[in-house]
Amino acid sequence: MSTIYRVLLGSFIAVILTSFISCSDEENGGGSGTGIVSTWGYVQNDEYMETLQFRADGTYTLTQKEYYGSKGDWDTEIEEGTYEFDEETMTLTIHYFEDYPEGKPVTRTLTVLQLTKDVLEIDEWWEGYNRSFVFHRV
Repeated sequence: MSTIYRVLLGSFIAVILTSFISCSDEENGGGSGTGIVSTWGYVQNDEYMETLQFRADGTYTLTQKEYYGSKGDWDTEIEEGTYEFDEETMTLTIHYFEDYPEGKPVTRTLTVLQLTKDVLEIDEWWEGYNRSFVFHRV
């Protein structure tokens, strides 16, 4: 009887601990898994980088940093907005305000070519560039 009791108690504790760990990941924005909610990074030759953070509340922040060797410093631009992601069609729609001219509202619909636990590939992320961009989960 005591062996059955110990097995049941151990199983119960394992289930409880798993539940707490799962809730903790969800509250922190789903830092792992295969969803789009996470922080993603793109680096181009150590002089340009982007960090793209999608939050569970439907907001995002894009931070772009570019190094200007002649000035010896980094220029940083931050874009914030909202997004919708349709996992069935792999369509990402972002809404933000352009800084120039006069804070014009912008909506862009993009195709997500790949979304895994480590990779987010977006087609034509930069407007006018006919290629995809690959972000890695940070």
